[in-house]
Amino acid sequence: MLRLNLVHKLLFAILIPILLSSCSYTYGQPPETSDPWKLIRNARVWINEGRPRGALPSINKALEETEKLDKKSKHYQHTKAAVYNEMGRVFIMLNDMNSAEQYLKNANKLSLQVGYRALQLDINYNLSTLYEMKHDERTACNYLAKVVDLYKDLYEKPADYPDGYGVIGTKEFLEGFARPRINAKSKKMNCSLKI
Repeated sequence: MLRLNLVHKLLFAILIPILLSSCSYTYGQPPETSDPWKLIRNARVWINEGRPRGALPSINKALEETEKLDKKSKHYQHTKAAVYNEMGRVFIMLNDMNSAEQYLKNANKLSLQVGYRALQLDINYNLSTLYEMKHDERTACNYLAKVVDLYKDLYEKPADYPDGYGVIGTKEFLEGFARPRINAKSKKMNCSLKI
């Protein structure tokens, strides 16, 4: 009995400071940086873990930092489109389709202005997902057809930075990740698209 109490005391001595220190941070607290792309990447971690609300602080801070950039530069438009794209993904996950649609359409408009194909592929894929969830399969298939065209273009002419939008512009990503997802979505929605 004495031995068990000693073990409990040791566990409490170790765990209490850990638990108290974790309480000093807010849920989804963004990293200390002014780099919007680091904040976007942090938000993606939360999104990929299925925790969209945890992504919101990083996305909001990324948008704040983006607004400090030169508004006439491609970098500003590219970054803002990426922020809006991630915001759209969050709202899809939160089942707020109207907000998701607004952010994704704004992201698409900006990405078309800068012409970064890999970002456009990601945004159009997300728009396809949005309309699939809204049970508008025709519109979802139209966006997926754009994804297929962008896929083929990126496969023939891989993207350079900043068009690469991470690894999306690489053949390895396209073959190993994008192709199976595009083909599965096309089959699920009867879009008659195949890569």
